[in-house]
Amino acid sequence: MRPVPAVAELRRICQKDESVYGAVPPISKHLIHPYVSIYLTRMFLLLGVHGDTVTLLMALAGIAGAFCFLGQGAVWRLAGCLLLIASWILDHSDGEVLRYQGRSSAYGILLDRLTHVIEHPAMHFCLGWSLGAADPLWRLLGSLNALAVLMLLCIRLEVKSLPNFRRTPARRASARRGLQGLLRRALGFYRGTAMQGYGPVVVAGLLLSILAGWLPEYFLLLSLSLYANVGLTLFLVLARARRQAAAAPAAPSRALEPGSALLSQDAANVRGA
Repeated sequence: MRPVPAVAELRRICQKDESVYGAVPPISKHLIHPYVSIYLTRMFLLLGVHGDTVTLLMALAGIAGAFCFLGQGAVWRLAGCLLLIASWILDHSDGEVLRYQGRSSAYGILLDRLTHVIEHPAMHFCLGWSLGAADPLWRLLGSLNALAVLMLLCIRLEVKSLPNFRRTPARRASARRGLQGLLRRALGFYRGTAMQGYGPVVVAGLLLSILAGWLPEYFLLLSLSLYANVGLTLFLVLARARRQAAAAPAAPSRALEPGSALLSQDAANVRGA
C-alpha cells in the first residue's frame, strides 16, 4: 500500500472536478471538503478502508438518524441530528477515498443513491409521526413531505435521463441571466446548503428548534419551503424544456421523404374519386 500523503496534498488529489461531476455546492466546496471530510478521508486511507465501506457507514448513519426522529423526547431527536450530520460528512468522504484509490463501483453508487431515497423522506415521515402524538395532522404533514421529497428525487432522475438536457458551459452562462436565472441560483443555493443530504441549514435549524422548544413551528416552516422547492423546480424544468423545444429545428416534413410524392398523388386520386 502506497504511503498516504499529507492533508494539503490530499486536498489537491481528492478535489472534485466540476467539469466531470457538475457544480459542487459552495458549502461543500469551501468548507466540508477542504476542512472537515478530508481529515476523515486521511484516517480511512491510513486504515486501508475501501470507499464502498465508507459509503456503507454513511448509509447506516443516515438511515439510523432518520428513524431516531420516531422517538419521543429531545434526546432521540438530538441523536438523529448528530447522525444526519455524520452521514452528510461521510457522504463527502466516501467520494474522496474512491477518487484517491482510483476506484468506482456500481455497488457504491447504487448504495449512495438508495440511501438518499430512503433517508430524506424517512426523516420527514418519522418527525411528523413523532409530532403526531399530540395532533394527528402532523402525521399527515410528514407523509405529504415524504411524498414531496420523493417527487424532487424523481424529477432529478428524469431530468438526468433526458438527452441534451445537461447544460454546456455556454448554456450555463446564459441560464444565469434574467429572473429565471435569479430563481435558479436561489434554488441551487437552497439545495446546496439545505437539501443536499440534509446539510447544515436543515440540521442546524432542527438542533436550534429542539433546544428552544420550537420544533412544530420549524417543521411547518421546513414543509412550506419544501413545497416551494417542488413548485419552483417544476417551473424551471418545464420552462427549460419548453425553450429547448422552441429552439430545436423542425422535424423534416414527410413530403420530403423518398416516395412521398407518389403517396401524395395517391391521396389526391383517392380524394378525387
